[in-house]
Amino acid sequence: MGINFTEEEERAFADAEVENDFEDLPLGIYQAVIDGVDPTESKAGDPMFVWKLKITGPSHAGRLVWKNQMITTKSMGFFKKDLALCGVFPQTVAEINNPALLEKLLNIPVEIKIVKNGDYTNYWFQKRLDTPAKVNADPSWDNNGEYIPPVGDDLPF
Repeated sequence: MGINFTEEEERAFADAEVENDFEDLPLGIYQAVIDGVDPTESKAGDPMFVWKLKITGPSHAGRLVWKNQMITTKSMGFFKKDLALCGVFPQTVAEINNPALLEKLLNIPVEIKIVKNGDYTNYWFQKRLDTPAKVNADPSWDNNGEYIPPVGDDLPF
C-alpha cells in the first residue's frame, strides 16, 4: 500500500529546491516560552538537555529555537541554575528523566539572550518573566552557576 507517483512527479521531486526561509534570529534579548524539553544524548553519547523555546517578542513571535545544553561536570552548575530559574529543584540529576518534573518546565515564560560564540549560537536564560525577581529564598546562585548557601539570620535552623 502507498502512493503511486508518476515519473513526472518523481522528476519534479528530484529537481525541487529546498529554500531556507528562516535566517538566524538577530542577536539580542527576547521573550520566549518553554514549549518542550527533552533529556537526551548528543551524537557522541553525552548527556544533553534540549529546551524548545517559542519566541513571543518583542519581534519574531512564533519562531522556534532550541537550546541544546550539554550536561557535564563542568556545566552542571549552569544546568542547575536554569532549572532553578524555572522553579524546579531536583535532588539528583537523574530526576530530569521524571515526566512529572519535565511537565513542570513547560509553558514557563522566560527572557533569553542570544549571543554568538565563534560559529555557535548560544541561548542564555536571563530571568523568568511570570514571577517577581525574587522567586523564593531557595537557593542563590553566583555568575558561575555555583550555589551560594544562605548566611546570617536566613539560616533555616
